Amino acid sequence: MPLITTRRATVEDIDAFKDVVVKSVLELCQAYYTPEQLASLLAQYPQRSLYARWIDERVLMVAECDGEIVGFAQYYPPSHSIEAVHVLPGFGRKGVGKMLVMSIEEFARTQGARRISLDASLNAADFYEKCGYSRKEAGTFKCNDGTELGVVHYEKELCS
Repeated sequence: MPLITTRRATVEDIDAFKDVVVKSVLELCQAYYTPEQLASLLAQYPQRSLYARWIDERVLMVAECDGEIVGFAQYYPPSHSIEAVHVLPGFGRKGVGKMLVMSIEEFARTQGARRISLDASLNAADFYEKCGYSRKEAGTFKCNDGTELGVVHYEKELCS
């Protein structure tokens, strides 16, 4: 398997990681949500200018393989929450998502976080459980246009 590394995202990475987000949502979520739900979800993803601002305000991580961005994760420090983890479909089940989550957890620990929470898409529930997250409750995510998608809330206690 080729070497995969993670690092903080830069403005130059935005188009590449947005492509990862779209491809992962369309392919990996299609068995769990309707095409209308997925279109609604993707329609509300941030524009390039907002991602550019978030590079300074949030922790945006990318995973690279041979210079290609194959994964993306987003963490919001004030709420100690993972907001997104996406991996290109061809790189699923190869440890890329886990590497991104571990990078975020390490960052959170260095900032004094004791717990991380997240709302997982239905297709990602097993992944987060394998990463040590505890299922708390089922819920919904409401898109900007009112469309609702089922999610599962997870939490994980961080060891120092």
